[in-house]
Amino acid sequence: MNKRPRNKGIRIIVAAAVVAVAVLVISLVTGSNFLANALGVITTPIRNGISSISNWVEERYEYSFRYNELVEENENLKKRIAELEEAARVGEDAKEENERLRDLLGLSQKHTDFVFENAQITARGATN
Repeated sequence: MNKRPRNKGIRIIVAAAVVAVAVLVISLVTGSNFLANALGVITTPIRNGISSISNWVEERYEYSFRYNELVEENENLKKRIAELEEAARVGEDAKEENERLRDLLGLSQKHTDFVFENAQITARGATN
């Protein structure tokens, strides 16, 4: 009974030694460093995780910085819109006044080629 587990243990040790020798031979033949490769396999996910966290933090910083710029630009644009709306109101008032004065004078839009000049009437004759 004792013989069976002992053979099994020896077989496992021999198999592990064969695998170790095979890995050593392959490493020597291909010129790769097994220890460096093993460490690379372990450290690559850690480096990728740190890189992802760094990128996330950088994106949040850029977002907050850009957000402040956008708020300032939005305030400036609102002021500019208010100025342009005021100018449009003044222009609309001037247009309405111009139309009203044309109606009062009885001038039509057909005669835009006429040249009008300001004058002040000082006297009026009884005849034409």
